[in-house]
Amino acid sequence: MAKGKVGIGVDIGSSLIKIVELEGLPNSPVLSNYMVKELTSEAIVDEEIMDRGLVINTLKEMLDEMKLKSRNVATSIYGKSVIVKRIQMEKMKDNEIAESVKWEAEQQIPFDVNSIELDYAVVNRDRADGKIDVLLVAAKKDAVIQKVDLLHEAGLEVKKMDVSSFATHNIFEYNNEEVKGEFVALIGIGFENTNISFVDDNVFLFTRGNPIAAKKYVNELQKKFGITQEEALDIIKGENLEKYNKDEIDAALNEFVDSLSINIERNLTYMTRDKDHINRISLSGGGAVIPGIIDKLSKHFETKVELINPFAKIGIKEELGVEKVKKIAPIIAEACGLALNANK
Repeated sequence: MAKGKVGIGVDIGSSLIKIVELEGLPNSPVLSNYMVKELTSEAIVDEEIMDRGLVINTLKEMLDEMKLKSRNVATSIYGKSVIVKRIQMEKMKDNEIAESVKWEAEQQIPFDVNSIELDYAVVNRDRADGKIDVLLVAAKKDAVIQKVDLLHEAGLEVKKMDVSSFATHNIFEYNNEEVKGEFVALIGIGFENTNISFVDDNVFLFTRGNPIAAKKYVNELQKKFGITQEEALDIIKGENLEKYNKDEIDAALNEFVDSLSINIERNLTYMTRDKDHINRISLSGGGAVIPGIIDKLSKHFETKVELINPFAKIGIKEELGVEKVKKIAPIIAEACGLALNANK
């Protein structure tokens, strides 16, 4: 058994629940347990839990089968429930920043400041104009409480609440020291939401949720072939492709990738730094494994596009099946990032 602490990450998406257990933290992390389980399309819709009982029972089934070494977990929120904003502030002492951040939040966050959980991080103290860059994070309290209560009812205790895109950045940064100096886009393609984040020299700059996600491609396939959502999902997984016209599949994928690319480029305009070329795009989430998406994004942006690899520097227990785990690595990347920092 790996020495060190255990970290457990729980990533609840609109179509999949992912649970990851890492041993040997913080110095020698090893994947010791994981599970991915599908939810019905009606369980979570537009980020709202429509069938709470189903989600809780699914979690309980996973826990019964996994037999985790701890019930203390890290989880995340995303989408409309959280706002991450990069702001500039005058240089000041650390103990003065917290009060100033609260004032800035009242001016710049479109939520009632009394209804949010507020956090921040200073990401750049060396601006040429003498100011500092601060990453401001505001999460709706009711969304945080709902997630904590849900997991508690399933038998888990939330010890850390993170932001979805931060967790993905955690695992990317841990495994990719060589990207220092690069401007990287981290694109987490879920079923209903895509997280678009930008990282410069491994410093997190920006993130925003976007509804152009795998569901859009699924809908296009359903329209073109008159098929059910489940049959369209089979196409996304690369299954039963012989039943369908390849050109029609390609046309649907082109429409999806064009819409996604436009939104990535649109979010680039929010950057305060002079960046007009992405050095690397790293894909995660269930939509990252859509056949053909890497080639199309690479051609559009004329840059390197890759699947995120959470296991470049994290071991995998042999009994889990190393090749089996690597095939779904982009899908469990966020959960790995949550588990990695679960004890911090």
